Amino acid sequence: MVRSDGVDHLRNFAHLASDFRADLGVVLAKGVFISLLCVFTVLPGLIILFDKLIKKTAKKSLTVPTGGLARFEFSARIVIAILFIFVFNQDAVNKVFPRDNRFVLLYSNSDEDKMEDMVEIMSTKDGVTAVNTYSNTLGSRMDADTMFGYISSMMGLDGSESSSSPLGDFTLDAQMVRFLYYDHYSSRSDERLTLEEFIGFVNSAILSNPLYASQLDEASLKALKEFGPLCSKAALTSDRTPAEISAMFGIDQDALKLLMTYLNVNTISIVELLEGLQRSEVQFALSLSNALGQKEKDTISFYKSIVDSIMSEKTYTSSEMAYMLLLISDRAANPSSTAIPNVDDKTKKYTDLVYELYFSDKNYKSSWKMTIEELFNHVLESETFDIFLDDDTRTILNAVRIGLLSGKSQLIGKDHSLFVMNTILVDGEDESMNFTKELDELCSEKLDGEYYLIGSTPMAVEMSKSFKSELNKITLITAIAIFIVVLVTFRNIMIPLILVLLIQCSVYITMFVMSVMGADMNYLALLIVQSLLMGATIDYAIVFTNFYIEKRLDRGKKEALISTYKASIRTILTSGMIMVFITWIMGYVFEDPSVGQICHIISIGVACALVMILLFLPAILAACDRVIVPKRASTDQP
Repeated sequence: MVRSDGVDHLRNFAHLASDFRADLGVVLAKGVFISLLCVFTVLPGLIILFDKLIKKTAKKSLTVPTGGLARFEFSARIVIAILFIFVFNQDAVNKVFPRDNRFVLLYSNSDEDKMEDMVEIMSTKDGVTAVNTYSNTLGSRMDADTMFGYISSMMGLDGSESSSSPLGDFTLDAQMVRFLYYDHYSSRSDERLTLEEFIGFVNSAILSNPLYASQLDEASLKALKEFGPLCSKAALTSDRTPAEISAMFGIDQDALKLLMTYLNVNTISIVELLEGLQRSEVQFALSLSNALGQKEKDTISFYKSIVDSIMSEKTYTSSEMAYMLLLISDRAANPSSTAIPNVDDKTKKYTDLVYELYFSDKNYKSSWKMTIEELFNHVLESETFDIFLDDDTRTILNAVRIGLLSGKSQLIGKDHSLFVMNTILVDGEDESMNFTKELDELCSEKLDGEYYLIGSTPMAVEMSKSFKSELNKITLITAIAIFIVVLVTFRNIMIPLILVLLIQCSVYITMFVMSVMGADMNYLALLIVQSLLMGATIDYAIVFTNFYIEKRLDRGKKEALISTYKASIRTILTSGMIMVFITWIMGYVFEDPSVGQICHIISIGVACALVMILLFLPAILAACDRVIVPKRASTDQP
């Protein structure tokens, strides 16, 4: 079933199971022999030695009323004997209420890139309810929109565009997720914006967002708010009155009126005003009237360069735009300044941020995909986001990353990873066995590295190759050995046949009870239970049968059953209940869960054997009375 070392491991397990079975048989044989030796040698001496004390401390023994049970067994002997045949029927409970059957594929990490294909294939298989592995959970590669929906679902949000998930002061909304993807994948080598595009985007999308606006100083904010409305072709070509232009540029309103009278217009656009100011005759007239001072001339000259840039749609890189942003800020504060602004790191980072935000929405590609682990790692490691992350936010994000790493460690190990499939396929049925074989063939075809199939059904398939015949052989040898011993004792072929079938039926009922309880039964536990039931509890059946044959020598069937119950019930219940209660209690004492499970299965198995011996065996003996009771007995009595 599994390849490489997995085969050796399972084969070694098979050999260990066989060795354990042999050792178990030897130990049981030694135990029985020593017990018999003690009973026939030590016990008589102890009884004689303590005879007086035994008589002195004797109390009235507990009497178990069995007369009614004996009469019922006799009256229903035919029905119970027929019912005994039907207890071998298959368990139909799991067909109505199927239990979850989990299959685990342990695959080599070198095959991680093949898991997406495996998930797609296995998810469509009949009976498969869920497939979980790193590639479709924490390792699932998603585009930005899918990622935002996943994060929103994980954090209890509705996943809409307007939803946001606060991580300290850092808000991870849909726009921010696309921004993260763009920052991760884009080279940003061809990012160029016009002044109109840049300032328009800042005013419409940046200044309205407190997280982004907080990165600008007051001077820059004032300059952007002041110049923003003018940094568009529409604003520059709109007709304005002298009063409006005077308010915008701080130019003397009378000088503007004189200029507009000279140009023969009542209103004028900023573009037309600047063009008119460049005419030599206008400059000569304004110089004669001394209408414009040096401050006004510097302001007009500065605005002329901005207007020319906007009207010509000149584009700038992020670094060039950072320079322009500082230039506008400085000139807004001091129009006559001739200092060359020095672009600081904060302005450069902010300008880069605006560019990325602009192009992340415009140039985003849905083919870009990341895992959630890559996303949070990028937030913490990218220089772009340093301006957003304070110490508290970084602590929260690191906690999220640690949680993701912890979840990842549950699925991915040093050399191998888990691929878990939940199914409703009934364990042990042909459908689940065939599913295991198909899964193994698919793994052989798709995977290059070593892999292992883990689960109850894969183990059953593996064991079926070697253990099924071995178990049948062991069962047959045990049954034959017991059959011969009982045959020699009673010298009647029907008696060992009935007793062996009765005890073997107890084994099947035990497995049925464990299945109904939802408990698992490992192979070694099955061997132990079968050994104990076949080798020990059959003594109870022999005791009951022996008493019945003796009582039938001088009384009828019904009276023989009543007398047999009275004679054997104390011995059977005392020995049987000791095994039932002691093994059940010991099941809670052992720390090893497998040992505890074995003890509980033994307890249930012995209880099932007692039920079969006390409820089924009497009726079967009465029903088969003619063939098991010697002819010299009074078999004609009812």
